[in-house]
Amino acid sequence: IMEPGRIMLLSLLLMFLAPVLGQQTFHFDVNGCDDQGVGTAESPWKTLQGYNKFKDTLKAKSEVEFGQFVDKSKVLQFGPGIHNIVDSNGINLDASDRNTVLQGAGKDSTFLSGGIAVSEWHKVDPGKGSTTLWQTQLPDPVQYFRQLFVLHNTSNEELDFSRRKTSRSQIMQYDHTDMSDPKYSIVYKQGQVLDTYANQEDVLATLFHCWTATTHRIRRIDPANRTLTLLMAPHVDIPRCEHASGKRFFIEDAIEYISAGSFYFNRTSQSVLYAPKPGEDIASFSAYVPQLVTLLNIQNTSNIKVSNLSLVHALADMNGFFVGDPDGQSATNLKSAAVATNFVQDVTFDSIEIAHTGGFGIRINQSCVNVTFQNSVVHDVGAGALRIGVYQRTQEEVDATSHVSVNDNSFYDGGHVYFMGPGVTVEGCTHCTISHNSIHSFFYTGITTGYGFSEWIGAIRNTTLAFNEIHNIGQGMLSDMGCFYTWGGNQTGVTIDNNICHGVLSYAGGYGGWGLYNDQTTVGVTWTNNIVYNTSAACLHDHEGTDIELRNNIFVHSPKSFTDGVLRGAAINASFNLNTNIVVAVDNAPLFTSDNTDSYYKLANFDNNVYWTNGGSVVFPGNKSFSDWQTQNHQDIHSKIANPQFVSMEQFNFTLQPTSPALELGFKNIDVTNVGPRN
Repeated sequence: IMEPGRIMLLSLLLMFLAPVLGQQTFHFDVNGCDDQGVGTAESPWKTLQGYNKFKDTLKAKSEVEFGQFVDKSKVLQFGPGIHNIVDSNGINLDASDRNTVLQGAGKDSTFLSGGIAVSEWHKVDPGKGSTTLWQTQLPDPVQYFRQLFVLHNTSNEELDFSRRKTSRSQIMQYDHTDMSDPKYSIVYKQGQVLDTYANQEDVLATLFHCWTATTHRIRRIDPANRTLTLLMAPHVDIPRCEHASGKRFFIEDAIEYISAGSFYFNRTSQSVLYAPKPGEDIASFSAYVPQLVTLLNIQNTSNIKVSNLSLVHALADMNGFFVGDPDGQSATNLKSAAVATNFVQDVTFDSIEIAHTGGFGIRINQSCVNVTFQNSVVHDVGAGALRIGVYQRTQEEVDATSHVSVNDNSFYDGGHVYFMGPGVTVEGCTHCTISHNSIHSFFYTGITTGYGFSEWIGAIRNTTLAFNEIHNIGQGMLSDMGCFYTWGGNQTGVTIDNNICHGVLSYAGGYGGWGLYNDQTTVGVTWTNNIVYNTSAACLHDHEGTDIELRNNIFVHSPKSFTDGVLRGAAINASFNLNTNIVVAVDNAPLFTSDNTDSYYKLANFDNNVYWTNGGSVVFPGNKSFSDWQTQNHQDIHSKIANPQFVSMEQFNFTLQPTSPALELGFKNIDVTNVGPRN
């Protein structure tokens, strides 16, 4: 039974809030007041705490009235400026928030920040070093962070932020693995690692592998044997990928390596040291320290729209490295994101920005139905931009994510913490569309579909990836990636159509900067009308994919750092149909990877293709001539070796001239005018 005094207090509060009960729009202003505001345009709240108190009060008064309020359409209107959402522990929408719109004044002017603003800095004596240092004291306590985001006012007075990374060494090449402890220890070269570091328990070591990189706390350093021992081991022995990693590693979060544009966080003193970049002014320098892993969490609700705002400054979740498997492929060891949805229906994100994060930008997770993400930008992220669905080993669609549309977006500049984060990960999704997006500047794959090398029927089916442009992938950092990578499982009904892939560059000492890549156990993917060029390895790599269809694609290969052919098979049970495609090798590249025997393609079917080289030899698998390939292997019976007659291959205009021999074989010109975002 409620006490009389509390009843009176609630009554007075509800009288004060009476004007709010009938309104549909609630206002938030960076200069508002949570205690005295009532959420109107004239008396806005400062943070969501004011709105949350209002809801709690209404619910305490009457469950019936609260239920009626929940059923109404509501708009949470955020004005221009940087809104602090740390105090409210982010934005959390649940069943009581259905039928809600989160709306800003524009993604270039309304920022919802998960960081703490720091603007009071003072110069400190750098000691023996010559690097100028600034210092600030943080409020106590502050969570451990690995990023600092500096505020800028642009020439048109819009706000912008740029990332500053922790103090770190150069990327180095260690000598060899300590074979007496191959899971945990490396032997470094003389002078690469200090005998001891200040606050060594916070110092981290990052090791590169084939298609991942792992970050570790340090167990010990043995200067006598030049041995660095990790606190937690990667899931495979370190030597496994030394052929592709170049034995590369670096040390970070060490004050000893601070240099211009980097910072060091001292957890003991709760202070930050920053080494300014040339031209930065201490009087106007302002930065944000991220404190929330997830900025916006939407779960167990429906009919939500988020538009015209930016979600920024998310904390790096290091549990992906420190708990469980530290080197999950495609950053699947990371479970969080700056924006997350779970068990939702009818959710739309339109014209928003997600930026300056420590992990994935957005994760559309389990049992999400009818979700749209469009006309938006996700960039400067710690892992990948977007992750969809949950892999499940069942033929039943239990809590499956379906009917997700991702259209007309720009995803770029990722992998700043988890190098192996793809631009887009479609882990599990049925009846989904990823189209008209620009995806670039990631250290790993552009779009990956599926999960693991299982032969189970996965939760990705009847999904289309179309009209996307993917470029500047790999950036010379990791190995074994592609613009598109199908990661195993039955993906029947997955169609990858009318995309452009170019500029794939894997690590120079490694392998596998491929264009289109079917990996082990992948089943049932159809590739049509795609253009692939300027890849450091084969344009097409089929590694044990089965029932793969490739029609009306253009593959143009000019090797940058490898000697792969335009096409590459990697197992005798690869099964695919290559029909009505154009395969061109330039700069003396071979048509097929030289170590591919004809047995690699005994389950494949080739026909109606046009092959051409501009100086290289025309050799088919098994070192066979074209005529032997036709008569002995019964492949490419109707295909031709002829110049396909592009309008201008040098200017990457792959439209066919009217006299092209490919047109005679049924090839259709690929329309690229609608590739990428349409707005």
